Amino acid sequence: MHPVRRANGRKREVMTALPHSPNLRHLRRQARDLQRATGSTLHESQRELAETYGFRSWAELKHHVDELSQAALLCARHTGTPNREMDALRGVVDPATLVVGLRHPNPRVRFDCLGLLDHLADDSCLVPMIEATTDPVPRVRRMAVHALGCRRCKPEMLCDDLMDVFEPIALGDPAWRVRGEAVISIFQQPPTRRRHEALEHIAGHDPDARVRRWASQLLARKPPGTFTT
Repeated sequence: MHPVRRANGRKREVMTALPHSPNLRHLRRQARDLQRATGSTLHESQRELAETYGFRSWAELKHHVDELSQAALLCARHTGTPNREMDALRGVVDPATLVVGLRHPNPRVRFDCLGLLDHLADDSCLVPMIEATTDPVPRVRRMAVHALGCRRCKPEMLCDDLMDVFEPIALGDPAWRVRGEAVISIFQQPPTRRRHEALEHIAGHDPDARVRRWASQLLARKPPGTFTT
């Protein structure tokens, strides 16, 4: 946390993120502690606390925490559901709630939301899922790549061609497991010359032997001459 001077001359702490398990009871306690420390009214202390977390008002912070709690609850209830039962969750689990969970401060919740979106996402989820491929936690990035690219888990793909997403990840992510997942997702893209050349490059140049081997094995499964473009 870093002190920042407000216009009234008081300093306040700027918090970079909510705690891993944000809840309103804890936030109310923080607001009361701030009230006692500053002599402000409770309303002023709540607003000031919300601002330290990057929100314009206490109501906005409260709404955000409520949404995060709903996403975490959905994950706790449905993570681990067998693949054969996922179809029954469509229309029951709101993908929009899972998308909110991609902003949860706990990376386990973000990972679990992506695991459910792998089966339940619709077109409105595409952009937030792409953004999740830049998550600071490698395990979450890997799941985001899988959820975007896996054809087996969905009745239909979210987008016909995501090479612009997967290729930079396969070529540049610092985690070999994330690059390897991107290689698999590239293979599941339409059989274009660009896809073939990307796999060839990775098979010859990736710094990790496991990723090079995966790319080589996938190349062998799809011989040249079958390009759509």
